[in-house]
Amino acid sequence: MMFRFCDRYIFFASVFFLLSAAALRTCRKRQCSMGLKLSLSIMYLVILLVPIEGVRVYVYLRGIANGVSIVTVSILGSLFIREISGKELLPAADRRLLWCMAGIAGLLLYPSAIGMFPWDMYRIGYRPLLLLIILLAFSLLSWARGFRAVALCVVLAVAAFSWHTMESDNLWDYLTDPFITIFAWVWMIRRTFGGIFRRKVRGI
Repeated sequence: MMFRFCDRYIFFASVFFLLSAAALRTCRKRQCSMGLKLSLSIMYLVILLVPIEGVRVYVYLRGIANGVSIVTVSILGSLFIREISGKELLPAADRRLLWCMAGIAGLLLYPSAIGMFPWDMYRIGYRPLLLLIILLAFSLLSWARGFRAVALCVVLAVAAFSWHTMESDNLWDYLTDPFITIFAWVWMIRRTFGGIFRRKVRGI
């Protein structure tokens, strides 16, 4: 299939979206022109595609940090679109739900993979009938509650899995990865303990 094994392109898109969104966020604060925003995006595009000794920059980066999920590239892509056009494809409430989902999935997935639980959650992703049922119910509930971007991210990940877009045959690899998990944990810790700290400061 034409979409089979697109890992390198998914990683390239993730890095491009991340770098561009970060630069464009600075531009937005300084009220830069659209021309400058486009120039910065093109600059990062060219840098990532520049060959060094016959190997493109993004391929070097992929050798250091491989394995980006469909959910992660979807989030980064929405941030890039928001910064360059001002259009919010992934509202803040949906992002918070995705962070919570990624954090909880990581708490269940990675400890079980190293034997901390009596079952291996990761293996479920190879024969994911039960996981697909859970994701279907979660997507329908999210859509009904107004978290439509979250539902679409999950559906996109499942569709990519069914098309074998990545080399992995495990559904979990399409839903989460170490990068989004670590970010989600940091975000959850800051939200939890940051709020407690602010309330204590106000009470002094």
